[in-house]
Amino acid sequence: MLIILGSCSSVSGAKQKTQITLVVTPENPPEGYAFTVTGILTDAAGLPLGNKRIALESSPDGDPGYTFERIAVDATDREGRYEFFRGNHTPAEYIRVSYLGNAEY
Repeated sequence: MLIILGSCSSVSGAKQKTQITLVVTPENPPEGYAFTVTGILTDAAGLPLGNKRIALESSPDGDPGYTFERIAVDATDREGRYEFFRGNHTPAEYIRVSYLGNAEY
């Protein structure tokens, strides 16, 4: 069972809003089957944000009261794209991606 969540840092003051997409391929992979997590990070106007660090996080039960474990970090390319690969022996997990932001976003 695989549940997917996406998040961006909250914005305050002069920070610009961001949006992040998440796609799992193949969709709804069975437990123990390899899959890829991809997406695009953009600003509020839809312009890609390159060279930003995206985190892939995992939780065995998805309880938002507990901290998700960071299992990988990747930088976006010029078009704002990122990619994570999860292998054949990945346990059942809830996953999410996040962009923690910086001084501008």
